[in-house]
Amino acid sequence: MGFDEFLGVVSIEQLYSNLDDRARELFGPDATQHDLTTSVANRFGRKLKSLGFDVSVWTDGMLKSHVVQLDSDIEVHCWTHWSPGHARVRQFVDAGHRLVNFNDRQLYYALGNTLVYPYPTARSILESRWTPGEFSPMLPVSQPSPIPPALAGRQAIEGPPYPDYLEGAVFSIWCDNPTVQTEDEVFLGVKEPLAAFALRCKDPHYDGTVADVRTVAEHASAHLP
Repeated sequence: MGFDEFLGVVSIEQLYSNLDDRARELFGPDATQHDLTTSVANRFGRKLKSLGFDVSVWTDGMLKSHVVQLDSDIEVHCWTHWSPGHARVRQFVDAGHRLVNFNDRQLYYALGNTLVYPYPTARSILESRWTPGEFSPMLPVSQPSPIPPALAGRQAIEGPPYPDYLEGAVFSIWCDNPTVQTEDEVFLGVKEPLAAFALRCKDPHYDGTVADVRTVAEHASAHLP
């Protein structure tokens, strides 16, 4: 349902202070625009669920409310934690949400946005020791380079490789500038990191080399229709 990339920066929140007024009108004196946002997510989510859909939201606008709680059966797509105001992964787990890991620092192939998101490679995925339970670390949005796994802000949830709350992980291709690469160039760019990602999802302890991953990727691409 979205709910990402808005109401996240103080200056923007101040611009829309009238939403705080509406929230207090609906939910009482302690409510803010985040309670209003959460109420919209719940209302849309309940309607969609009544029609038979599974419902999910992105993380960054959620768990900021004080009065209205996000329905716990709404799945959460965890993609980034560039702002101190973003809820941490553990908060979503504790609130009972199921999660999908969209780790933007290691799993984003964002065309034309390489200053913020350097293209992932098989080597970057293997050497970072990424696993499906490791989510995007806490860091400033201006951080331009891949983050070493020893960073203090690393958000790796301890426990079994596939905890009950984890639905899975996603390797994303975003067309920030769709003219930067052709379809064939995107295919060549993603096939090895995508293979490394898949091997790590299959076995979080996979310790093959880049050459091993390249062999798997070549074998898989040779069998495409």
